Amino acid sequence: MDTPTEKSGGPAGTLSALGRELARCKRDLDASTALAARLAQENDTLREDFRDLFEEAPIAYVHEGLDSRFIRANRAAMRVLGIRPDEVAGTFGRSLVARTPETLQRLHDAFEAVGLGQEAGGVELELRRKDNGEPVWVQWWSKPASSGDFTRTMMVDITDRVRMARTKAALEFSLESGQVGDWDLDLVNDTSRRSLRHDQCFGYGAPIADWGVKQFIGHVHPEDRLHVEAGFRRAVGDLRDWSSEFRVVWPDGSLHWIAARGRVYQVSEGKATRMLGVVMDITERKSAEERLRETKAALEFTLESAGVGDWDLDLINDTSTRSLRHDQCFGYDTPIPEAEWGIEVFIRHVHTQDRTRVETSLRGAVRDLAGWQSEFRVVWPDHSVHWIAARGSIYRTSEGKATRMLGIVIDVTERKKAEIGHAKLFTELQEWEARFRLAIDTIPGLTWFCLPDGSAEFLNTQWCAYTGLAMEEALGWNWVKAIHPDDLPELSKHWRRTVQSTQAAEHEARVRRFDGEYRWFLFRCQPLLDDAGKVVRWYGTNTDIEERKRAEQALLASEQVSRGQVDALKSTLEALAMEPAANRLVEHVLRIIADQFDAHSVSVWRRDQASGKIRFELAYEDSRVITKADPPFVDLDQSLPMEDLWPWPDVFSTGKPSLIEDIRAVPPFALRDRLLPLGIVTVLLVPMFVAGRLEGAVGLRFVEKRTFRAEQIDLAQALANQAMLMIQFAHLSTQSRETAVIAERNRIARDIHDTLAQGFTGVIVQLEAAEDANLQGFPKEARQHLDRARSLARESLNEARRSVQALRPQALDDSDLSDALDDLFRKMTAGTGLASEFTVLGVPRSLRPDWETNLFHIGQEILTNALRHARATRFTVTLAFLPDEVSLDLRDDGRGFDPSLRNDGYGLLGIRERVEGMGGRLVVQSLVGQGTTVLITLPLSEA
Repeated sequence: MDTPTEKSGGPAGTLSALGRELARCKRDLDASTALAARLAQENDTLREDFRDLFEEAPIAYVHEGLDSRFIRANRAAMRVLGIRPDEVAGTFGRSLVARTPETLQRLHDAFEAVGLGQEAGGVELELRRKDNGEPVWVQWWSKPASSGDFTRTMMVDITDRVRMARTKAALEFSLESGQVGDWDLDLVNDTSRRSLRHDQCFGYGAPIADWGVKQFIGHVHPEDRLHVEAGFRRAVGDLRDWSSEFRVVWPDGSLHWIAARGRVYQVSEGKATRMLGVVMDITERKSAEERLRETKAALEFTLESAGVGDWDLDLINDTSTRSLRHDQCFGYDTPIPEAEWGIEVFIRHVHTQDRTRVETSLRGAVRDLAGWQSEFRVVWPDHSVHWIAARGSIYRTSEGKATRMLGIVIDVTERKKAEIGHAKLFTELQEWEARFRLAIDTIPGLTWFCLPDGSAEFLNTQWCAYTGLAMEEALGWNWVKAIHPDDLPELSKHWRRTVQSTQAAEHEARVRRFDGEYRWFLFRCQPLLDDAGKVVRWYGTNTDIEERKRAEQALLASEQVSRGQVDALKSTLEALAMEPAANRLVEHVLRIIADQFDAHSVSVWRRDQASGKIRFELAYEDSRVITKADPPFVDLDQSLPMEDLWPWPDVFSTGKPSLIEDIRAVPPFALRDRLLPLGIVTVLLVPMFVAGRLEGAVGLRFVEKRTFRAEQIDLAQALANQAMLMIQFAHLSTQSRETAVIAERNRIARDIHDTLAQGFTGVIVQLEAAEDANLQGFPKEARQHLDRARSLARESLNEARRSVQALRPQALDDSDLSDALDDLFRKMTAGTGLASEFTVLGVPRSLRPDWETNLFHIGQEILTNALRHARATRFTVTLAFLPDEVSLDLRDDGRGFDPSLRNDGYGLLGIRERVEGMGGRLVVQSLVGQGTTVLITLPLSEA
């Protein structure tokens, strides 16, 4: 209750009340301070207890920042993760995670849960220890702290459990891969747990429900059942391991071998209650063992049949087991007891002169654990001496020392006697060979000997002198140093193939002479064989064929030019027949000339009849014709300077082609200056003739310096004449009626076909025959064919000129029709596979010149077809002069054709036109495979 003073409300009362209140507050403050101190002490104690609990907890426990950096970790965590205390703050949890797809996915899912504020627990993760990188598996729980600043993570080490599971899986895989079945037998209840492979070993494709000892024994083959059951029950009763191999009968009645093993692993009151084991199908192994027994028996029979004795030596006890044949090789007809034959007894039987050598080699082989073989003499009990060949091999050792040696012996007395005879013969052979080599060294050719493997054994003096190599430098395979690098791969391949075939052979390659020049040689070799057909030695020679090779190359070049001529002429003929615009024929011929010679362009020059000057007419450039009236030339001086200082006047004075190797060295003039920017360097100028009169020239332009063989110049001349012919034809077409043009074109086509095309067919036939003769090694015959080819080519070119001049064939100017045909058939078939026969009936008489020309060309055409297309072997011609008619009968035995079918080309068409033009009759008879007959009949009244 309030005192009066207080109620009085005076200052003294107020101060007194305040003092008391302050005192009370102080007491409350002191009590609160004491309580706070006591709570702080209790909190420190709790913190220390929690820290101790955190540090000493058996379960790994860590606090991780949001970036996975460790804030703290207890000792269990540091043990599991391989972290030292000073490494905790610098460790990131993510760095310890194994980088396996499975682990990373599990961790990703767990952190997503933590990020959502959820607890992630029970996750199995594979980590890597920080100290050694070893894998460790944990069960991982993580929960965010209430503040959200870190997570609390707990890990349980399950490494042993994971490894055990993996080991179990690996064991199951190994058993399955090894085709091993496992079983766990409950001996008390006679039930079992088995793998599928176990049941498969007994013939079941699916697991069996009931299986115990009774069912197992029931599947064993009756002949094996008793001893298998007895052994099994004895092992169970004695608590021992059990193993057995036996046959089982599958449900389909087939027999199989099984290997089984078992071990008691549970016992109750001294009795087995469980047995664990495996089974394996060993049917294949048993079959192999049976085959091995059969093979061993066959081997023993083979050794006995071959007279080979075998032995097995016990090196520890110096005893042996041996076959009877072994003892017979030492002169004994009955077996010697095993204990009475060892190394010492064996050595005593060896001939005294061989004893030390044999004993040293045998004991050395035993010491070095090496194979041993030797041939030596032995002395039989009857004192006769025999040769023995023996071989042995260590097949058992103990502590690095040989304990057993297995081997064979064979009596080689007869072989040794033969070798002594062979040695004497070999000595005599060596003496003969020395004399033979001396003789080889004196002959002028390059000669060599090689061993059976193809390596050089001897090279004669001439070979060494030619190559500049001493014999010692070239022996073995060193002789290849003298072979041209481009030829060596093919020669080496050919030589090795020859060595393997053991057949005589030949090859061509270039060999380097001592001065570095390579020349072509023909390599010929012949093997020396023994009685068994094996090569004892190779003998060979090298023959210089350089000149022949050059002739072949020249022949090939000539043939290529001739083929080019024929192709160009055929192309011209086709254009002449098919091209309606005459001016285009000139372009066609110029294109052929450019393509044939790979020329940049071609120019045409004509003689001005009024002034005598040589003027530019046209050019073939950029695949088109440009005339003198076109812009590039219209403002230029188109005359060709003809003073003596220029290189071309001789072309127009002598009528011979001229080669201007470098126009850059020619004095300048307008048309020459136009060519320089085009890159033209060389010009071949070829004259053109009309009726024997030089009318102009063709210029072949090239962008590099060129040279030409005579055959190429001839081709250029022929094509230039063709160009002139086309120019004349174009000129004629503008001045004549269309019918005249067609007639003249047909005449020209026939003339070209009947002269150059057919003539060059004869050239090609002769060139092919020359090539064939050359390949067969008949150079004389090849030269004869080449001579005929040249003659035919000259005649063809001459006929071409005469054709341009519209003259009859030269052959008809020099002789009558009969002789001309006879000479034609004889020349064109000479040296070919076609035999010709020409017969004249009646009294020959002169015919009209155009008739004789037509009959001559018809004969030429039909012979050409027989040569090129009919594949004929016989060609017969009969020219008959009758009172009122003349007939030409031509027959071949070639492959024939069907006259009713269309036959493209000018042959038959040209013949028909010629015969109809003479008012005659043409009959063509042919069947496929039965030859062809052509009969031309002309009424003499018309002649």
